[in-house]
Amino acid sequence: MRYWVFCRDRLAGPFEQDKLAEVEGFDANTLVCPEAEAGSYPQQWKWRRAIQVPDLSLHVLPGESGGEDEGGDWGPMLPPEPTLGDAAEINSLQEKLRSLAGAVQRLRERLAEQEERIVELRSEVLEKEEALNIAVESIYEAENQGARYAELKAEIAQLRSELAKLSEGRAAPEG
Repeated sequence: MRYWVFCRDRLAGPFEQDKLAEVEGFDANTLVCPEAEAGSYPQQWKWRRAIQVPDLSLHVLPGESGGEDEGGDWGPMLPPEPTLGDAAEINSLQEKLRSLAGAVQRLRERLAEQEERIVELRSEVLEKEEALNIAVESIYEAENQGARYAELKAEIAQLRSELAKLSEGRAAPEG
């Protein structure tokens, strides 16, 4: 298998496994990346220290250094390894993310409570609308009864008047 090497802030390779020890500055802590396919560029997420790669760990000792570079294809500079400051920043970001996730969860719970309250209020509004409709119907019915009462009262008054005329006519002498 061939490996890309990141050594002395440079990308080199790919090199055969047995040629890695000849790369200047190569040791157990050097970052290496296996070549996925012949001629392919290294994939960022596959970088590991040489000591962590089983095929290489038996051939390198921590701090062991090799010889001259075999003229590999030096690539662009890669970013430095994460520092303690980076780890602290990552932890801070993770804490902020957890805090935001908690805030989102609380907002979701509050939203669910508000939605339940909306359902309750809609139910109350429907009940009150129904009660209002019944009250309006009762008022119309009362108005109709009031109008009918006035008609009956007028009719009674007219009947009394006619009765009074009839009573007067009977009481008067014939003559």
